[in-house]
Amino acid sequence: MKKILSRFFIPGKTFWIEDYEREGGYEQARRVLEGFTREAVIDEVKKSNLRGLGGAGFPCGMKWSFVPQNTGKPVYLVVNADEGEPGTFKDKYILRHAPHALLEGIILAAYANNVHKAYVYIRGEYSGPAQILERAIEEAREKNYLGKQIFGRSYDLEVVV
Repeated sequence: MKKILSRFFIPGKTFWIEDYEREGGYEQARRVLEGFTREAVIDEVKKSNLRGLGGAGFPCGMKWSFVPQNTGKPVYLVVNADEGEPGTFKDKYILRHAPHALLEGIILAAYANNVHKAYVYIRGEYSGPAQILERAIEEAREKNYLGKQIFGRSYDLEVVV
């Protein structure tokens, strides 16, 4: 079995942007923004049977297909890193060890749903992981993976913690 996210869970190590790129990070986001329609992204996610980690395991592609398109109203992406479920610690591990994997996922979800502003909610007790994510956001901005015309495309995305 190929580890996709958990390969980044190495005690004491945060995969900063150079590490993440060495592992192929941001290549999927680049590929999607360069050649996929939003509908094609949602179809691919449906085919993959990717499911949420919030406890119910709801199919992501199905959830994304419910988002109304072209309403003229702004659409936001909200990432819940609260870990309100008893006994869960996945969010802290992702924030601490793989912040760029989270950001690449945000880029893909935002693009598929025509979102230009994403908010990440992090519980107050997670100030360390929040600082790690803030630094990762800055690194991604410096590489033009976030902000205006990301990856040189006519698509803007801002991520706020």
